[in-house]
Formats: sequence, C-alpha cells, structure tokens
Amino acid sequence: MPTKFNAIFQALGKLLPQSAFAKSVSIIAGSTTLSQIIAFAAAPALTRLYTPNDFGLFQAYLSIIVFGTVTASFRYELAIFIPEKDRDAIQLLALSIGLTILSSSLFFVFLRFLQWASLIPEKYQPLASYFWIGALAVCGFGIFQALNNWALRKKAFSVVATTKIYQTISMLAVQLVAGFYGKPTVSYLLAGDLIGRITSVFSLLRTHRKESRSLISEVNAQAVLCQSRRYFKFPLVSTPSALLNAAGIYLPMLLLGEYFGSSTLGHFALVERVMGAPTILIGGAIAQVYMEKVARLGKDNPKELHRLFLSTCWKLLKLGIIPYTLAAILGPWFFRTVFGAPWSESGQFAMILAPAYLVAFVLWPLLSTLSILEHQSWQLAWDISRMVFTLGGLWICHRLNVKPTIAIFIYGMTLSLFYMVHALLSQVAIRKRMLLFLAANN
Repeated sequence: MPTKFNAIFQALGKLLPQSAFAKSVSIIAGSTTLSQIIAFAAAPALTRLYTPNDFGLFQAYLSIIVFGTVTASFRYELAIFIPEKDRDAIQLLALSIGLTILSSSLFFVFLRFLQWASLIPEKYQPLASYFWIGALAVCGFGIFQALNNWALRKKAFSVVATTKIYQTISMLAVQLVAGFYGKPTVSYLLAGDLIGRITSVFSLLRTHRKESRSLISEVNAQAVLCQSRRYFKFPLVSTPSALLNAAGIYLPMLLLGEYFGSSTLGHFALVERVMGAPTILIGGAIAQVYMEKVARLGKDNPKELHRLFLSTCWKLLKLGIIPYTLAAILGPWFFRTVFGAPWSESGQFAMILAPAYLVAFVLWPLLSTLSILEHQSWQLAWDISRMVFTLGGLWICHRLNVKPTIAIFIYGMTLSLFYMVHALLSQVAIRKRMLLFLAANN
C-alpha cells in the first residue's frame, strides 16, 4: 500500500541526502500522507460534533497520560537500534514490553492516588473517571513503540507505514460514529484514541510473530538483564530527560487550560493538529528513518552523519518556508471557513504560532541525535532549561493577567529558541564523534 504514494514524495526524495534514505522516508511518508489526509478530512466533521471544551479536555487527557507513555519502558525502546546482533536487540524488545506492562499498572495507581489526595485541578475533574482508559493507552503506546522500533531496525518500513493507517482509521471511526449516533462528549474522543493504539499494537504483533519467531525463542532472563545493564544510561539519564521534555511540552498545555479555560486549550489543540500536520507528515517520517541512520553512521561514518544533519535541515527549511508563511497570512480565514465560526479563535493562534511551527518542522525530526549518540546528560540539561523557561513564561503571563494570544506567542517563541539551541548541541555531539572516529582509525 505505501508504495502507491511514492510518486507524491518524489520531490522530497530528491531533496534528501541519499537514495536509500529517501526511499525509506517515501514509504513511511506515503502512509503518513494518507493518514493525515484522512484525519484532516475528518476534522471539519469532528469540530462540528465536538465543542472547543471537549477538545480542550481531550488535549488535557493526552497531556496527562504522556507522562506515562514517555516512561513506559524507561526508554529502553530507543536502545533497540544500537546492538549489532539481533539476538541482543530482541532482549531489549522483550525488556521494553515487560517494563511497559508494569509501568502502566503503576501509572494507574498513581493517577488514583492523585484523585484520592484531591490533587487533580477542578477543571480537569471530569477526566478522573477515565483514568483506566489512560492506563490502557499508556500500555498500548509503550508496546507499540517497542515493536515499531524493532520494525524500523529490521527496515520493515512498509509494516510501520500500514500500521499508522490502521491506527488513524480505527481512531477516527470510533470518534465519528459514536459522536454522530450518540451525544458527543469527551469520552468518545478518549475511546477512539484507545482503540487506535490497540489496533496499532495488534498490527505489529501479527507481523513480528511471523518474522521473528526464531529470535523470540532466544529471549531469556539472563540475556535481558545483561542488555539492561549495558544500556543503563537510558533509564538512568534518558528517562528523566524524557519526563522533563514532556513536562516542557505538555505542562504548558495543562497550565494553559487551567489559566485560560478548557475552550482556549481546545482552540490551541486544533491549531496543533492542523499546523503540526506537516511536521508529523514529513518530519515524522524523516525522524523514524533518521534514528536508524544516526545509530549506524555514528559508529561507521560520523562525517556522513554531519552532512546528513545539515543537508536535511536546509532542505526542510526550503520545503516549509512557503506553507508556513501562507499559514501566517491566511490562518484566521482558513480556520473560520473550514472548521466553523466557533473555531475562529484558533485562526488567531495559528497566525501567531506560524514561525514557531516552521522552526519545529525543520528541527524536530533531528531531536533524537543527542540520545542516540549517548549524550543523555546534554539532553537532560536541555530539557530542564526548556521546562523552566516555558513554564516560567506562562506563569508570568498568568500573574500579569495577559491575554491568551500574548501567552501563546511567548510560548511559541520560547520553544523556537530551544529547538535552535538543541540543533547547536547536536552539531557539537556529531563533531565530537567525528574526532573520536578519526583518532580510532589513525
């Protein structure tokens, strides 16, 4: 299926550094294109079934459970790319799945404790009865991520591609059908999200059961323990970094809803869905293939990795500059016309955030560089700094009683600045790897 869309991305393939890379991106991007087209086509119907308040609560729910998803396997899923032998990588896959089941159960207990201790903000109390859905969603995401990374390691890009399509269709089908035949509430949005995650897991499980049966038989406790020790930096350093990274992105959303109301958060969520689509569409495809390239080139050819990083940045900038400029100009009209008058405020947000989304489009696909090159401490420092500045900026806006548009502008500019700082750190990390490679081969 995904190969049918390769022609759509022929231009993108020419922009990318090498044919193998471009081909891999085309496969994933082809399916992501279809997924985004389906999601975008469904969006006007969803915005007429569900209110900005419903979308705001849904975004708050996603912002809460993300703290479970980023720690589901304690980041061991990232290490699946690194071992040279598949029999070592399969131990990490088994470890990731086992830890996910355990951590999602603990996450549910933690959410219930917050509810019992009355630590859930009043505006988000309607979500408390759906915490069990959140725990299942965390489990589904963690297992999916581990299986997905294994598929990427095996270069099974078509499997990753079709799984994305299944996930999108199943999620939207539940949200649309339930909203049309029932009274639309946030519960239907949550249920659709969960069904989509479960569908993706079963899609990958079916494939891996057929292709990796012999390797699965090699999984044993001693080997799993050995690999967990080998890559201990991932849970020790990368997990706190991932939590801080999530806090820097999603706590501001929760604060936005708390300070300015769920409807404001709903408008922001729609902008994120629409304006972030190119990043998911193109950047997401590049990011998944790029992770495999970083792991391989970081060991075999750091100079080529350096070239890959710079050329990808430049080509993405040329690709995104015109669409995001148009978004800044036409945003208010577009959102009002396509999604309905109740969503006109989203158009104002889109106009304000267009520059920030352009920066994210260019640099977000490359954020895995520091982790894969095992500079987790740098990633941790970056995440801490970003969290402090983004949360601090919103808190100051709240204290000064500014309008939501000003708060969102400050938030967008802060994120842009930190994306650029991360790109500089990635360049330093790559250059250090180049020097080590030269020293080892002289």
